[in-house]
Amino acid sequence: MYLSLTLAGSRAGSMRSYNLVAWSMLPFAIRSLIQILAMLFSKTVVSSPGLSGFIDSGATGISAYFRGVLGFIDIYFVFYIILLLLGSVPLSGLSRSKAWIATAVSVLIVLLLMGIPSLLSSALSGLSLSGGFYF
Repeated sequence: MYLSLTLAGSRAGSMRSYNLVAWSMLPFAIRSLIQILAMLFSKTVVSSPGLSGFIDSGATGISAYFRGVLGFIDIYFVFYIILLLLGSVPLSGLSRSKAWIATAVSVLIVLLLMGIPSLLSSALSGLSLSGGFYF
């Protein structure tokens, strides 16, 4: 976020951007707490968080990537974006539209990067080890 705001013309320091991002991630802590409580009470694992339930769990390829991306999109992620948008304008000193566009670009890049582990997991899940290990 610091880089995108700086490229948009902001003169704010990096520490202020880091603090904004850190405090706006508080909804993710609440989501984790709620998932922990749900697992403790229901004694089952939350298998399809967010919107990932719309794509089959056995998906491979680009579907697995989108399943990973959709797994992060829920009401807590929307609240995170709202907090970032509200904090980016006074932080950066830019106009509202420039600050919001820079923030949206950084959130989109991070969201797209968050889907890569599920893509790699689906690509590597078909591998099998054959033969014995002799030491």
